[in-house]
Amino acid sequence: MNNIKPDLSICIPTYNRATPLDRLVTRLQASIKKLNIDPASIELLISNNASTDETQKYLNGLNCDYIKVFNQSNNAGANWNIEFCYANARGRYVWVIGDDDLPEPGLLGAVIESIKSFSPGVIYIAPDYSADLSKINASNYNGCHNVKVMARSDFSYYVGHLLSFVSSLVVNAETPNRNAVLDFLSKYSDSYIPSLIYTLPVIIGSSRFVCINNPKIHVTIGQTSSYPAKHTFGIKFPEILRDIARDHPDICRSLISSETTRHL
Repeated sequence: MNNIKPDLSICIPTYNRATPLDRLVTRLQASIKKLNIDPASIELLISNNASTDETQKYLNGLNCDYIKVFNQSNNAGANWNIEFCYANARGRYVWVIGDDDLPEPGLLGAVIESIKSFSPGVIYIAPDYSADLSKINASNYNGCHNVKVMARSDFSYYVGHLLSFVSSLVVNAETPNRNAVLDFLSKYSDSYIPSLIYTLPVIIGSSRFVCINNPKIHVTIGQTSSYPAKHTFGIKFPEILRDIARDHPDICRSLISSETTRHL
């Protein structure tokens, strides 16, 4: 593999979802080809968490310079797989996408343009839970981009609990405290919200952020994965905030105020 550091690592943690994985990889490859992206500037990292379906067979059939596949020998859980992807990504920016989610046509281009134009700490992509993923294709994409640049407090308030949704977050991985991020990921391996853990330190260390409200990331309705919501958002979410952002009450206030407002 080329030793040049990619601008963007797109990471897909996967388990027993060969069909939606194929749909996602096909969409990404089509976008990369359409944008005429230099293969050295992008990495597609796929971590197969010991799937028992046709996933490994599908992955073995991929032959592309910018695709890197890890076939894990044991299923260590979804949390671990996301952490593995983040830790092994080589890109300046890291975008972890759920294997059953799907970027709208044009979204990869908007992400790359945002990186080049603004060098943000974090890019947030608005999710869409309403669409039928089978009908999301290039022919019904309207091509309209809605991209906003935000300061830290506005961004934290705007995004709120969706810092826990991996597919919506593209993170600058060249943070000076990357080792601390990896330590926090290990410490909170039972949190079910690893994206909050690797995103918060970047928010603390950055001043400029981007929100992409269109194109969107489409989310599978009725996902098969599950987690204890009360434990995750009632216990772990505030615990992580207190630990990682304890010296940054402005961020804590923005996130907490955002959640309070959403539930009024």
